[in-house]
Amino acid sequence: VALEELRSSRSWKGEDIALPDVREAIARMKAPLATYGGVEFSVFSPEDQITLNPHLELFIYSRTDQWLYILQGKGLQEQRMVRTKSWKLSKQDFPPAPDLVNAAALTAERLGLKSA
Repeated sequence: VALEELRSSRSWKGEDIALPDVREAIARMKAPLATYGGVEFSVFSPEDQITLNPHLELFIYSRTDQWLYILQGKGLQEQRMVRTKSWKLSKQDFPPAPDLVNAAALTAERLGLKSA
């Protein structure tokens, strides 16, 4: 698991974290993440990587077709290339969000992540 919070320029990493703990941590951060953005959250294994970037774009990389079928079942389509958006905010442009900064630090602590 890798977590980077842009506003405070802090990042954390950890290995061998139980998937249910990661799911719970992401669920707890859902509201501030959706409201403010500015956090990159990556969960990866030897087979898969799922990343929610600071602009709330979700990227999934997988060596198998597992995710393809799950996402197609939700009506989504595979894109091999994603065109970047011209409206993306730079690190300095994200508005202050102390709730999100605190939530990111608490999440890192709960998951036992170490400063990167």
